[in-house]
Amino acid sequence: MESHGAEIELGSSVQFSCDDGYELQGSKSITCMRMSDLFAAWSDHRPFCRARVCGAHLNGPTGVISSPNFPVQYDSDAHCVWLITASDPDKVIKLTFDAFELERGYDTLTVGDGGQPGEQKTVLHVLTGTDVPDLIVSVSNQMWLQFQTDETNSLLGFKAVFSGTVYSNEELRKKRPFKV
Repeated sequence: MESHGAEIELGSSVQFSCDDGYELQGSKSITCMRMSDLFAAWSDHRPFCRARVCGAHLNGPTGVISSPNFPVQYDSDAHCVWLITASDPDKVIKLTFDAFELERGYDTLTVGDGGQPGEQKTVLHVLTGTDVPDLIVSVSNQMWLQFQTDETNSLLGFKAVFSGTVYSNEELRKKRPFKV
């Protein structure tokens, strides 16, 4: 979410908007109002951005993926699949996590290489818990993510940024989780 504005004085308004894939929850604009001689307050609660989709086919050089409702708790019994394809077939997908909080052992985010979500032989990582994962790099120009939750406790979920990038063969060998 971005806010636009410089100085905040009585009567000043702040505008809010969200990145693609997110929707604004609350007012697009709030104003600083005088409540008494000594007290000022905003005209409404501060809005927040919530993820719009549970799974998608994503193309392009960069983008953001987050669990449903992020940064609010994700839904129980969720099953979401994202397929990321780099716009250039010579690029690999680089996935960097900004936030990660799943119920350990019960809710998982599985990350795999290629265009067949759920295929066990292409799984790169099965992630759970609250430690923010390290950088994950695909071997091909496609990566899939599968988010699975159980019927009980929900936490805040995850937010990750993906980008298509070119690595040399030496750089790829260092990042691969398996031998080729």
